[in-house]
Amino acid sequence: MAALCYDPVGQGERYQILDRAMEQEHFSGLGSRKLDVPHPAVRYLCTVEHTALGLGSILLGSNTAHHRVRDGMTCIDYLQSRDDIIAEKIGCTGNSGGGTMTSYLMVLDDRIVAAAPGCYLTTFEKLLAQKGAQDAEQNIFGQIAYGLDQPDYVIMRAPRPTVILASNNDATFNIDGAWDLFRQSKEVYTLLGFSGRVEMMAAAAPHGFCVQHRETAARFMHRWLLGEDRVIREFEEWPEPVTDAEVSVLNAGDWTQEELYCSPKGQVLLMEGERSIFEINAAMAMGVKAERDAVWKEASVLEKQEKVVEIISLSVSENPNVEELGKVSREGYEIRKLKIHPEPAIRLPGLLFSPEKSNGKATLHLHGTSIQTDAALGGSLEASVFAGTTVLAVDVRGIGETRLGDTKRDWAKGVFGPNLQPMFMAYLGAKSFVGMRTQDILASVELLRSATGVKKVDLIAEGVVAIPALHAVAIKPELFASLSLRGGNRTWQDFFDPTQPWDQAINVVHGALRHYDLPDLVEMARNGGVTVNAHTVLDLPTIAVGGTTP
Repeated sequence: MAALCYDPVGQGERYQILDRAMEQEHFSGLGSRKLDVPHPAVRYLCTVEHTALGLGSILLGSNTAHHRVRDGMTCIDYLQSRDDIIAEKIGCTGNSGGGTMTSYLMVLDDRIVAAAPGCYLTTFEKLLAQKGAQDAEQNIFGQIAYGLDQPDYVIMRAPRPTVILASNNDATFNIDGAWDLFRQSKEVYTLLGFSGRVEMMAAAAPHGFCVQHRETAARFMHRWLLGEDRVIREFEEWPEPVTDAEVSVLNAGDWTQEELYCSPKGQVLLMEGERSIFEINAAMAMGVKAERDAVWKEASVLEKQEKVVEIISLSVSENPNVEELGKVSREGYEIRKLKIHPEPAIRLPGLLFSPEKSNGKATLHLHGTSIQTDAALGGSLEASVFAGTTVLAVDVRGIGETRLGDTKRDWAKGVFGPNLQPMFMAYLGAKSFVGMRTQDILASVELLRSATGVKKVDLIAEGVVAIPALHAVAIKPELFASLSLRGGNRTWQDFFDPTQPWDQAINVVHGALRHYDLPDLVEMARNGGVTVNAHTVLDLPTIAVGGTTP
């Protein structure tokens, strides 16, 4: 048997975000970085890159998995082109991210006869409860909403041979879920009359491609690719099983790192004419922009609003419930503590500031971190209240008191901002946080209008809630007098630029750029009679490309 191992995008010699300045510091002895990376120009570790690539892909209705699956299929093309490979005898195995790719490829490419995915397959119920959603290529849009669980990867292959490689002490991919997956798969294979074609190895080991997994995969491939069961041969003698033999490993002193590179400079992206996935996605975005703009231009106001509602999966409650939890009296105004229910089981904290003498105006204030930031004595909200304006400050879901405790699962170390795990969990359910937060905003507006009798309110949104606020105003401009945005992305196309911060990852929406961009929403709001005061450049979208930083 021959084995081909390749680097997927975002790993090995195929990192997509390179920083030549960091490389120069490394070779000059000035570098102080502590990351253990395969090349001095690499800025982030692989899981961060996978998700950074995924954000732009998601906006185009795609996924990092798209590029990685295509890589795997191309490798099979190459293997089948060789005279020394039996084209119809292809197997696939991998561990962790490689187990993910094996699971995808074994379903999507019929050329794979035998498959051995390792340390990945479990159930979403167990995965999300134990560790949460993983990096971008492991989360397919709407996967849970449309009924596709991880056991289906094996079931869809039936009755082709599959062995599940799992570990009892895997801290990420739950072993109980793996056993449940195996049971479901076994039932289907048995119904088809091929019970012996699906197996499971549960090693007493942590996450990793341990020796038990390696030997099991090799024996499985021997059986199904070479036609050798390796169990009983002639004269019923028991042969020696395939074992993981001792092999000599190249010592660091035998070869230099440069001599071990496959590409000339150790990174494919440093080769002449190469483009990063960021650049490929950016070019794709430019390709769909002309068609998108043409359709958008011809659409009516109602059609645009309906399309935005559809893309962000917005649900609107006609009569959101509210509970009053208490009152605080201050000189010149009163604060009512509220619990707002934009939908069942969702509770948002709110503070309603009512001045002693009203000027007939009302403002909804949304802070990007917490309502407590501006609600204190002498805070920025007091000035408006002293002027006679009624102010409602609300923490939309995932902000302030409603922020989920995802810090222990933050493998990205804050690169993508808070709530990355909940964002991907919503993504698996065909939802977006933009849509859910837009629902929170519209419910809060209705509450404020009902409490004050004001027909059109002013909306102030800061930081990560700026984009949902913009959506709310574009969809329902008749409810708003003005919109002030402070911070936030000027355009979704920022996510195609590897030099931009990704701290607003929660604001990506699947496939949105195929229909509209943020400046289109500004135009909708203004055409609806809303005064838009944007402290970010939302009117002039640009697109930045390039896989390397200066």
